[in-house]
Amino acid sequence: MKEKSKSEVSIIGGADGPTSIFIAGRTRKKPLKVRMRNIIYRYRRKIVEKKVVADSHTLDELVQYAMNTYNLIETNSTERKYIEQQKNLKESLILQ
Repeated sequence: MKEKSKSEVSIIGGADGPTSIFIAGRTRKKPLKVRMRNIIYRYRRKIVEKKVVADSHTLDELVQYAMNTYNLIETNSTERKYIEQQKNLKESLILQ
């Protein structure tokens, strides 16, 4: 059995009778599937971190990049749905 830290072990009794030791918490070893998923995540993150370049861009460049990369479309700011979503966004930011 691996050695546990002090916060994970509780000892009850011992003064005049049998001692009980309780080990709480999970073991540090995770299932293989979880470990593989974490390894893949870290690998992908490293790749993305290498591609990300800190540089200043204009708002127009950012909009053009989003449109080209994610096939986004720019909506008309006078449409009712756009105005409603903008109000909802403001309300959620105020509540946060």
